[in-house]
Amino acid sequence: MSIQPIPETYKQAYEERLEKYTYTAAASALFFFSDAGQEEQGVRIEAPEIMKEFVDKVTFGRDPVGTLFYNNIDDIQGATKYNVTYSQTSVPNDDACVVVQFFGHTQGKFYAEFVGRDPARTVWWTVDGTQHRGGSWNSLALTTATAYVYKRSTESNVSITITPIRKQVSFDLPGGTDTGKNLSVWGNLSTNDISKLDKGGRSFIPQETKASDVTALGDMRFTSVDPIAIWDDYVPE
Repeated sequence: MSIQPIPETYKQAYEERLEKYTYTAAASALFFFSDAGQEEQGVRIEAPEIMKEFVDKVTFGRDPVGTLFYNNIDDIQGATKYNVTYSQTSVPNDDACVVVQFFGHTQGKFYAEFVGRDPARTVWWTVDGTQHRGGSWNSLALTTATAYVYKRSTESNVSITITPIRKQVSFDLPGGTDTGKNLSVWGNLSTNDISKLDKGGRSFIPQETKASDVTALGDMRFTSVDPIAIWDDYVPE
């Protein structure tokens, strides 16, 4: 069985699994691909509703958003194999999807599948589970809090304030990336270890300038070669 891109749109892939599986849970995924030196792939899928996460090399992050389909939640545990496939290039980008298929020892006997929208085409490779090391399902331990991202149009400093956990982090955009634009966005910050957000701690801002990042971030994209984001305690005024 060779894993190839699929002709289905997101809607078609979603409806097909809806008929096939008994249960669904909102989920999100992060995909990793590197061909530097030796080709590597990785996947992380998070399903907070059922307190499960799947990890293969990628330990944190959420994009794209989708649905996890399954028949028995007791199947979703321990080491497992998986395939990754995506919509063929003939499918319009706005309708594109990515599909992850989980199985035990027998290819094709899937006990769960993830289907997500992928208009930015973040996934352009396939994974054949019979040729890949696989990953594992774990119980999800995650803290999520509302966060506010802000930057004045006249400045290069970006701040992220997470009021519920009294934390904030800030960093400067490198020259040429701010283009006189302001940022004012509400979102969510998730962490699997809040102790790592200590005052004075530093973090990298990892953004690869691939096509999907250009679509999502535009002129704001960059990669920090040093841990330039500095954490601090936040004291409301």
